[in-house]
Formats: sequence, C-alpha cells, structure tokens
Amino acid sequence: MKQNVGIFDANLRIAFGAAIMVMLSIYGSAWALVGLVLMATGFKHWCPLYTPLGFNTCETK
Repeated sequence: MKQNVGIFDANLRIAFGAAIMVMLSIYGSAWALVGLVLMATGFKHWCPLYTPLGFNTCETK
C-alpha cells in the first residue's frame, strides 16, 4: 500500500476518530465504528477511498 494520507490529514483523522468514538460510545451507538475507521486510516496513512478518486495529501519530497 502506497501512503496517500499526509501528516496533517492523518492527525485530523485520528483526532476526529477518537472524538467520535468517545462521544458515540457514551451513547451506546454502533456509529462509533466510523471513528475506528478514521483512526485506522490515520495511523496507516492510507485511505481506500483516496486511491480510486486519485487523491493524495502526502507531501512530495
């Protein structure tokens, strides 16, 4: 897997994912899995939706 999620994008995904998981787990909703997916894509620096759409937020060297 080639990385297609940059540092800033990954940090936002991790922060929002954690916030979603905390808020929704308090209310007992299965939507907390959305937060888990956001966090996973942030930690991996790879988003499966970015690949077919041609997006890449990684900084070029």
